[in-house]
Amino acid sequence: MRAQRFKGKVAVVTGGNSGIGLGVAKAYAQEGAQVANTGRNKNTLEAAAKEIGDGTLAIQSDAGNLAEIEAAMKKINEPHLGMPGTTVYGATKAAVVNMAKTLSADLLEKGIRVNVISPGPITSALLTRDGITQEKLQETKDWIQSKVPIKRFGTPEEIAAAVLYLTSPESAFVVGTELVIDGGMSTL
Repeated sequence: MRAQRFKGKVAVVTGGNSGIGLGVAKAYAQEGAQVANTGRNKNTLEAAAKEIGDGTLAIQSDAGNLAEIEAAMKKINEPHLGMPGTTVYGATKAAVVNMAKTLSADLLEKGIRVNVISPGPITSALLTRDGITQEKLQETKDWIQSKVPIKRFGTPEEIAAAVLYLTSPESAFVVGTELVIDGGMSTL
């Protein structure tokens, strides 16, 4: 049995209908969190909610659309989740690191820490979405993998473990930090 580090907490996971997001959402659920899962595709959200488990709140929402983010946060804040206050997620990934630092300063007195995960190439269905041929897909995967010093893709589970660490009591001294998880691509 896993530790229940997140029992009584609500974990909001954007893009939790596949890949890294789904891995993170499942890891939170396994450790006792109630998961509020957002994504653009209703069908994959519903499938992911079944996979994550009972009590998962699936909300169709585009993280690049401010109005949809606000609507999703209203649903998440409904009394059955008991989650006070909201923070609007930035529409572009390029702004996320800076936003984490700014939000960390603003929210620290409320006991809220904000950190960022910056994943490198992760095994997911992303490359197969546009119907590229198997040959081109393998060529693309081989090229990407050749750029990773440890010569493999990361896994959603590896990212999920880092997310759980950054949101656990064990990382209480980690604030406004970007954790790059890319097999050494950006540092070696």
